[in-house]
Formats: sequence, C-alpha cells, structure tokens
Amino acid sequence: MKKHAVLLLAHQNLVHLKQYIEFLGPNFFFYIHINKKAFLTDDEIEELKSHPNVRFISRKYLIRWGGTRILKAILELAQVALKDDEYAYLHTASGQDFPIKRSEEILKFFHLNQGKEFIEYFPVPTERWDNGGLDRYQFYHLYDLFNVKSRFGKFMIRLTLKFQKIFGIKRGTVNNLPSIYGGSCWFSITGNCMKYCLDFLSKNPKILDNHEYVFGPEESFFQTIIMNSPYKESVVNDNLFYIDWEFRNGNSPAVLDQSDWKNLLNSDKLFGRKFQSPTSDKLKIDLMEKLNISNSSEILEK
Repeated sequence: MKKHAVLLLAHQNLVHLKQYIEFLGPNFFFYIHINKKAFLTDDEIEELKSHPNVRFISRKYLIRWGGTRILKAILELAQVALKDDEYAYLHTASGQDFPIKRSEEILKFFHLNQGKEFIEYFPVPTERWDNGGLDRYQFYHLYDLFNVKSRFGKFMIRLTLKFQKIFGIKRGTVNNLPSIYGGSCWFSITGNCMKYCLDFLSKNPKILDNHEYVFGPEESFFQTIIMNSPYKESVVNDNLFYIDWEFRNGNSPAVLDQSDWKNLLNSDKLFGRKFQSPTSDKLKIDLMEKLNISNSSEILEK
C-alpha cells in the first residue's frame, strides 16, 4: 500500500492530535508544526514524537492568523517529508481537522484517482475576496508583526493599511508574479506535484519574497504555481474538505457539532473541519463508532 504524508499545523489539543493519527492508521505519516505560542508542554510534545507514525515535529515559527509564517511552516514540513520518503500524496491539515471516512476508503479513493491533484482554485481578482483580492498583494499587511486577534494588533494593522492608501504606497508584487490563483490552503497533491512546487521555489526564490507581507499567502502560493504549470491539466477543483462557512459556535467556518451529523454522513468529502473540544466531542465519538472503527474505544482513550 502506498504511503501518504500529512503536513499538519497544530497549536493545541494533544488528545485530538493523537486521535487523528490513530484514526488514519499505519499508511499515513505525520509531519507536524506546532505553533511557538501553543500551550503544549515539552513532555506532551515528546509523547507525540514517540508515536511511530510521527516522523517530524517542528516549533520553528510563531504563527499569527493572516501572516506569512503559516506558508513557511507548510514549506518546511513538505521539504522534510520529500527528503524522508516517496509519498503518493501529501495532505495539508490543521489540528482542527478530522477524517470523515474510514482510512481504507481514503486510501482507495487516492489509489483510484492517482495522478490527480485535489486543490481548490479560482483566478484572482475574484468576487470571493474583498476588493477582488489584489489588495492582498498591493499593500503591506503586517499580520506577522501584530496579532490581529488583539485590540492593539487589529488597530495597528488597520492604521498601517490606511496610511499606505492615503499616501499612495503600493507594492509591485502583482507585477512580479505569474497569473495569480487563490483557494484553500488545505489540499491533497501528489508527491511529484509537491516536488515540482519546491523545485520551482528553489529556482525562483523571489516568489517567496513576493509573498512576504501578503495577507493570507498560503491561500494563493501553491495555486499560483500549480495552475501555471503542466500539473494544471491534472487538477480537480476540490480540496475534499467538508466545511460549513456560516458563523456558528463562535466561529466561521463553523465549529462542527451534533447538528452536522447527517451532513457528514451524506458528504462525499474525505475530511472535515473545524472539530474543536468540547463542542465537537460527541460528534467525533459518534463518527468513529458509525464508521465501525474496530479500535475506536482505544483511540478515544488515548
């Protein structure tokens, strides 16, 4: 059976991470970046490292929402994974994701669709993003410097953006990039496609420089490279994630709960987000039991 690599970005909830790893089973190997600001002790991280399917853990970056470091963390994990082994597919994931199909079904799906790249994409400018999305590239967005989740950080980000617009400060980033595409940063692409992306970056290092201080660069970096490459012909415009974008349970996309049960069962997606304790705990338990996971009780105890 071909092996898969999961490039997972985490910042909390060790129990959920272990359940995720156990659920997917022996053909999925995990490369994990834990946010520097995460509330995980050294002992908890060592416990995670001891799992046979965890091959690499990094705490290199302090990741803030909207900044560049989430992209850099994904690239770091991908580089390590491709040096480690030959993987049929590499999947990006967060610590708030969870499979909604059995491991065997997921493996069978990718076996039957080998060679296809599953990544959401759309051309930029787009109606999906404010102002078409080009202002993500035309101005300096200082999300790495300031925490937008704090009142002061939000104020500073808005102030610096307003200052740039008043004084007509614009970056030339758009002119330095090929045709821009956007989409979700959660995707499943072949090992060969990821290798192409990393090779392209190695030969064109300025493309990463041009994504510095871009808002949400992980939502366009891979799409822009892939959709301007020979792999474009193999792309399926689907990231295989069940996501409810309404504001619910204090978050958008919604934190999934028991009311999502039927939708998950009827979905043709392979993964779901967001799962967050305690809101999603009952849903996750029922999901594992419904999928007839033979060792579901053991997984839930870990």
